[in-house]
Amino acid sequence: MPTQSAPRIAGIVATRAPIAVVIRRGPSRWTEQLVWNLETDEVIRGGWLAGRVEYESCDVSPDGRFLVGTYACHTPHAPPHQPVGYCVAVSRPPYFHVLAGWTRREVWGGGWNGPRALRLWDCRSSPSPDVGSVPPDVSVEVTARARFDACEIPDRHLRTRGWTEVQQLESELVNPDHESWARQLIAQGPPSPELVNVDQSERFLAATEEFLATVQRAIPRYRPVREGVWVKRFARGHHERRVSVAEPSWQGHHEVWSLHSTDGAAQRTFRPDPRGCQWLDVDHRGRVVFGEEGCLWAWEGFPDGAPRMVADLREHRVTRIATPPWAKEW
Repeated sequence: MPTQSAPRIAGIVATRAPIAVVIRRGPSRWTEQLVWNLETDEVIRGGWLAGRVEYESCDVSPDGRFLVGTYACHTPHAPPHQPVGYCVAVSRPPYFHVLAGWTRREVWGGGWNGPRALRLWDCRSSPSPDVGSVPPDVSVEVTARARFDACEIPDRHLRTRGWTEVQQLESELVNPDHESWARQLIAQGPPSPELVNVDQSERFLAATEEFLATVQRAIPRYRPVREGVWVKRFARGHHERRVSVAEPSWQGHHEVWSLHSTDGAAQRTFRPDPRGCQWLDVDHRGRVVFGEEGCLWAWEGFPDGAPRMVADLREHRVTRIATPPWAKEW
């Protein structure tokens, strides 16, 4: 297997079509979208996004025709179809052209209930997009609440893809006073620019140190109590995902993914960086498919034999690719 530095790869297998949508991140401020035809193993390159995609919140329609995802576009020089800043958007793989987009922060993410049935998690209970439009034959179901748990949308997507939560993640807050520090931080604000001069440099440094200390105290910190365990079973074995709170907890979750044969033996283990990603699934042919070290792999006949590299994505470079007309329409 390759061991050199590689881009991050995540993928989503359509539940009713032999298609996987692949999200490739790298360089750090750019994301590429691809489509993997699981019948022929052809990998089709698509568009680039000048920003970051929250891959855990992405979902592909059952027929593989649409992607809904959450992303942040970094550059003001992005094309017109890529709103700058935060956006929950629907597009046609493998392109990022926004057919419908929600740019307000109250919309947490989206998913698919059917080929043309969209679901939104929206704090304001409003299905109308801020960019583009939704055609009449596409239904939009809104889950509206004052706030959502950060894991709610990714967990829902795992369940629709055949995963079962067999043990719930538990953690405990170790600094319950963080909210009072957060209120103090808002009231205090950053050090005054008036202190940035030679005469008051010591005061500025002291104020900066105090400000950074308050920032640290305002961040909620958690201690792991019990790891979460997710399992996806298939004819030749099962996948397993174990997740716990990373230490320090602001780094997110620590995950261990493993691939097991029917006798329970772990045949392969993946330990992604807390800020990285891992993708492990089974396609419609019963093959184990996954991304590792910037490459796409398929393991036919698991656990016998060995995985075969389908595509090497490590050498991909940012390329301006025009969105074809069909990808600009629902």
